[in-house]
Amino acid sequence: MPLVLVDVGYENLQTMSIELDVDELPGGALFEWDVSGDEFTRRFNQLADWIDYVALLIRRGIFNRADRGDGPVLEVPGYPLHEAEIAMRTVPGEHPVHGRALDVDTDSSSWPVHWQRVNQRLLSA
Repeated sequence: MPLVLVDVGYENLQTMSIELDVDELPGGALFEWDVSGDEFTRRFNQLADWIDYVALLIRRGIFNRADRGDGPVLEVPGYPLHEAEIAMRTVPGEHPVHGRALDVDTDSSSWPVHWQRVNQRLLSA
């Protein structure tokens, strides 16, 4: 796991992680990945883009209300509406660090250099 990514969302083996700043490089990109998958996919360039997208899904009714022991929650997009959410997805624009690249392989030898540098620095400390 790249130590430069911090999990900000998790549901049914799907994780959304935000990239931290590394040295002079700005973070903020959000990557979606499956715990058994083989890539991290850049889905949003910044946290505000993800929040705007979730708000859009709610406005369009693409959510499921679930009553849990500690109260009601909104599952966005909600499993029954997953296909509708996939159809609405757009590709994020060019990113100042990642350019147009969307996918990063989970094999650490193919990670961006700044991800590798963080892992080497923190794991050798």
